[in-house]
Amino acid sequence: MKILLVSTQDYIHHPIPSRHHNIFEELATRHEVHVPHFHVSRGKERETLLHVHEATQFPVESPFLHYTLNAPCHYRVIRDIIRDYDIDIVVGAHVLAGTAMIRAAKKFDVPVIFDLKDWFPDSAAAYYRNPAAQWLLREGVLAITRYNLDHSDVITTVSPGLVTKLKGYGYEAELITNGVNTDLFRPMDGNAMRSALGIARPGALHRHRRLP
Repeated sequence: MKILLVSTQDYIHHPIPSRHHNIFEELATRHEVHVPHFHVSRGKERETLLHVHEATQFPVESPFLHYTLNAPCHYRVIRDIIRDYDIDIVVGAHVLAGTAMIRAAKKFDVPVIFDLKDWFPDSAAAYYRNPAAQWLLREGVLAITRYNLDHSDVITTVSPGLVTKLKGYGYEAELITNGVNTDLFRPMDGNAMRSALGIARPGALHRHRRLP
């Protein structure tokens, strides 16, 4: 399968790997995965199995300015990847670049998965302290997010809380957590296993004999 990923960050320079690195580096061992490069970070370049395509015309470091100024370039690069590499499916998580991805994918009748990693209206507004700026940004990002969700074929998200929040807005989402399946793996009392292995319980005090 040929997959296009549109991540929320600079895929090869961001210092902290995201869930997309964990998922798509594994998928790239069996599938052909492409990713546009948004050069907004300045970290050391990370090795990757994905096919990286430069999508930066104006390499400014401010995320807001970067993704706004480069939006036309993002659309052209994403469109060309879908067309030239015969992409089977696109997966995106970015607000602005996600809109470019969706428009390009619909042009070629390619199915879209939108992976909502966070509730973007609130996380975007959190960068500002002015109430008016917060309201304006929250409402603007909400409108773009809803456009992306409305035009996606499948929505995935990271937590049961976001599944519930999306349901409140009228969206059905599939849950792909960042960790283990908590229906199968959950915290348990470890005292029985510690006792079987001869390990003292946490916080236990031991009396030690002082050597002469």
